[in-house]
Amino acid sequence: AAAAAATAADAAAPASTPPPPGYTELTEGRAKVVFPTGQVFYNPAQVVNRDLSVLTLRHTVAALRAERGAPAETYSVLEGLAASGLRSLRYHLEVPGLSTVTANDVDAAAVATITRNVAHNGVSPAAVTPSCADAVALMASHRAADRRFGAVDLDPYGSAAFLLDAAVTAVADGGLLAVTCTDLGVLCGNQVDAGYARYGASPMRGAFAHEMAVRLVVFATAAAAARHGRSVTLLLGAKIDFYVRIFVRLRDSKAGAKERLTTSALVHVCSGCHTPVTQPLGARKAPNKLTLVSAPAWGVSPPPPAGTCGLCGGRVAVGGPIYTPPLCDPTVVGELRTALGADATDLASADRLEALLALLQAEAAVATPLFLHLATMCKVLRCNAPPAAAVRAAVRAHGFGVALSHTDPQAVKTDAPPALVWEILVLWVARCKGDAVLAAARSAVAAADAAVGGRRDGVTAAPVAAASTATAPADATAAGGGDAAAAAAPA
Repeated sequence: AAAAAATAADAAAPASTPPPPGYTELTEGRAKVVFPTGQVFYNPAQVVNRDLSVLTLRHTVAALRAERGAPAETYSVLEGLAASGLRSLRYHLEVPGLSTVTANDVDAAAVATITRNVAHNGVSPAAVTPSCADAVALMASHRAADRRFGAVDLDPYGSAAFLLDAAVTAVADGGLLAVTCTDLGVLCGNQVDAGYARYGASPMRGAFAHEMAVRLVVFATAAAAARHGRSVTLLLGAKIDFYVRIFVRLRDSKAGAKERLTTSALVHVCSGCHTPVTQPLGARKAPNKLTLVSAPAWGVSPPPPAGTCGLCGGRVAVGGPIYTPPLCDPTVVGELRTALGADATDLASADRLEALLALLQAEAAVATPLFLHLATMCKVLRCNAPPAAAVRAAVRAHGFGVALSHTDPQAVKTDAPPALVWEILVLWVARCKGDAVLAAARSAVAAADAAVGGRRDGVTAAPVAAASTATAPADATAAGGGDAAAAAAPA
């Protein structure tokens, strides 16, 4: 159906005009934009961003209309910082069913460029409307329920944090909010004070920092929505190249806003072994009762002394809070992949999008936020790293889930206790140093198994020594395609 709609849109697309003298024309998707020759501002790296946005907006428009049973319902979109208007034009030309797209920018010269590009594509200003206004003021003027947009897209240079409060009030119930943040240096812990000021949470350095950056942006967006009695449902969030991109649907729900307590957690990271552990802020103890969580963050008994690691006794730093559920809705991502496969030639970055979505979908199967990092762990142990696929196979052999991360191929994302993964690596070191050390390491792994109750399905745990020698191809098969997707993903 999506492919047929796209074909119909192609047939109905207005004819563009030749570029004016002294101007250069660029084509992306079905849109064409012109710039003064020699003054072209165009970032090819953002093609993936815009292609993913088109794909997700198509899905959301179709989903919203199906939910409401109103095929003729109007659906308006706001691009708050439109620059050249390329994204707005692509939305109009490539997403069926949109009534109007408002291409806004505070800079008058940018609005003149938008106006020129709208005319160049033969599009009516009533369909793609240039607007010169402050984005915050414009969104605030649309907070009334009957004036809200079906979707708001924010893609600033730097952080979008200052736009979030206005944005969450300008999106209709069930509508889409798409946010880009390019301040990865701040989000990855290089400036903790700036990160806390912008996002209301402390970022941290570490191998997991890029994933944590995505979770911080979702956390800040959910916090802004909750202040206005609204909840967010994450469709997908990812770190791509030099930026974070998230897509959420907003709902008018004060009860849903309160649930944010159960999806937020502090992050404890050891300065010695660099193991990250999350401490949930709350849990639902009864259908109508939320409560704070007081369980030890390290999950060991007795709990370690305050401020120390439960694994190695090192000093612990605390960051966050972060958003803890999976970074995508697997059902939605599966539908996006289906739509992408139905017309892969429609989007220039289709191959890369398929690899990214496959990784996100596989990653969501393990609900644990953040991950252990193989290279970092081996640096602590002062050993050469074993094959990452073999380590994941060893974890699976103990009955736990394990997945890759779209942010790092060396990630070991698992719901197994961190102590078990460390013992597997200790065993790897022991194998390289002789039988006496190997026997001691096997005993340590057996003790770790006993501490976590053995395999979850009640089956006796498989010998770790055998599991740790599993080959990478065998692991790829057991992973259900996750490792294969990693191999296919571009660098």
